Amino acid sequence: MKQHHTRALTPAVIGLALMLFGLANPLLATDLAGRWSGQINTPGMALRIGVNFSPPQADAAPAGDWTGTIDIPQQGAKGLPLADIEVEGDRVAFKIANIPGDPAFSGVIAPDGQSIKGDFKQGGLNTTFSLDRGELRKIRRPQDPVPPFPYHVEEISIPVGSPDAQGEDGTPKGFFLSGTITKPDGDGPFPSVILISGSGPQNRDQELMDHRPFAVIADHLTRAGILVLRYDDRGTAKSGGTYAGSTMKDFADDAEACLRHLRGRADVGPVGLIGHSEGGRVAPMLAARDRDVRFLVLLAGPGVPGHELMARQNELIVLASGATPEAAAEVRAAAAALFAAVNDDAPRDRQMELLRNLVEAQIIAVGQSVPEDEQQRAALEETLTQQAENMQSPWFRHFLIDDPRPDLARVQVPVLALNGVLDVQVDPDQNLSAIAEALKQGGNTDTTTLRLPGLNHLFQFVPNGSVALYATTPETFNPSALNAIRDWILERFPAPASE
Repeated sequence: MKQHHTRALTPAVIGLALMLFGLANPLLATDLAGRWSGQINTPGMALRIGVNFSPPQADAAPAGDWTGTIDIPQQGAKGLPLADIEVEGDRVAFKIANIPGDPAFSGVIAPDGQSIKGDFKQGGLNTTFSLDRGELRKIRRPQDPVPPFPYHVEEISIPVGSPDAQGEDGTPKGFFLSGTITKPDGDGPFPSVILISGSGPQNRDQELMDHRPFAVIADHLTRAGILVLRYDDRGTAKSGGTYAGSTMKDFADDAEACLRHLRGRADVGPVGLIGHSEGGRVAPMLAARDRDVRFLVLLAGPGVPGHELMARQNELIVLASGATPEAAAEVRAAAAALFAAVNDDAPRDRQMELLRNLVEAQIIAVGQSVPEDEQQRAALEETLTQQAENMQSPWFRHFLIDDPRPDLARVQVPVLALNGVLDVQVDPDQNLSAIAEALKQGGNTDTTTLRLPGLNHLFQFVPNGSVALYATTPETFNPSALNAIRDWILERFPAPASE
């Protein structure tokens, strides 16, 4: 779900590790230093990449080592560290640190030192790549907000806990979240919202795959008279704190710190929460305990326990990739068995066996062959080992057993829950009905659920729900969803008349 989203155990997600080999100028190796941008020509999609090389520093240890990073926006990867960079004559070799699968580039730098071209290999994949000197530019999507804006933009810093507090080991416990408030012209008070992102560390725009949906939502709502606060997740971009090891309970604390920040502002009226995917679980968690939350908008939010959601998610993802219903049902059963074993703390070798069964079922379901080549098999096993370790993380263990329905039953404020009909990560049939039923059982009398035709998990208009379309679809957030959110909020909490 931050995901992009929920962390789906699919071959596409598992196999996104990269390692790089490039080339340097034979006459002046330090010309390699700086930023490069280009692409890997993978089947069906060109993966945009940005690489930054830094030359050896005299005081570095060990001496003479290059350093660097790589960004892969379509995979949501930013600033991955490079390792083992070697420069020899007109050749340079480098890897991404701690990444399984042994993917590699090898090529030649042009005589003018402005480009690198060559071959890329990963497991059984053999293709080409290219790099040109210069920084990787962000793709400007059609809906990206462009200044000048007809509203005020304010940078803010929000304390979480006491910034001076320390844990028993002496490490700081408090930190600051960095965010942006967009405020309509006038004095207010304005109906206000806090945007809560989905799973995985994301910046205030919820930037992923060159899309910035929270920037689009904030712009749309603020133009209509609604004040919007969006923030970088803890440990991400300009925010302090640490993301690793955090759970949804921690993310609810972060959202509550934002709520406290808005309470003291004279221009802030009723405050609601808009959460996407996992953020759609964090929002009712906070609303169930804090009466200052006046309304909720749940965008593809979960309504069932995490293990149920992810089992269905695995089934829908392979269906969208061409699997038969029978093969997809086998994938769902394999996923359910794995999640039950993790929840029951089964022996690690048993969890590994069930994870292998799931991945092989996914591979077969989408019409591919389970790797038999020794190198490919070793790369797959390495990746499975890493995934098995990830399943022991506090986030995964908490999400697996978390049931949103008790919190939803305690929510007594207006709720709008939306899903795209083509959402394969949070099934609208499974989750919207569960959300509606939990709210009804709690006695909530102002609830609205909407299934939006043609929209996926990111609320893009697409021909099908395949996750491969997230990056290639130009649309960031469909206008029908934007308008539905805006109209629902303003019907209940009208904006003050503009002067």
